[in-house]
Amino acid sequence: MKINEYQELAMTTLNPELSKRDVLINSVMGLCGESGEAIDIVKKWMAQGHELDKEHLAKELGDVAWYLAEAATALDISLEDIFKANIDKLKMRYPDGFETKKSLVRLKGDINSSKYNSIIIIEISGTFPALISSLIITQAIGSYWTSAIKESKES
Repeated sequence: MKINEYQELAMTTLNPELSKRDVLINSVMGLCGESGEAIDIVKKWMAQGHELDKEHLAKELGDVAWYLAEAATALDISLEDIFKANIDKLKMRYPDGFETKKSLVRLKGDINSSKYNSIIIIEISGTFPALISSLIITQAIGSYWTSAIKESKES
């Protein structure tokens, strides 16, 4: 099955009485709810001694996929376009594959989750973390201000 085919087929079960606004609201609430159900399965496996219920988890991931398709539909965007844009973003962020440092320090123009971002890189030395460097990126009135990176001295 192709990605957009899934979206089209899944949306045949969308409530036709909902407005686009309500579809978007329903989709993001559904994503949160179904993600919570998925993490509950993993939590029981990790912390409560249960066997990992892969079949149940797969069903919950299917529900996550449905709500993702619903959100894309509410925004008039195809899932294929969303997936392609995500891969393009990841290729820019990690051109040579994943690197921890690149995941901690975002480039100008990368999507930020909040107005103010503070990233602190630490090294564990025994049981006491030692600050190696910090980078504070502030977004103000549409501009980015980047502070200097300060190297700390090991204690």
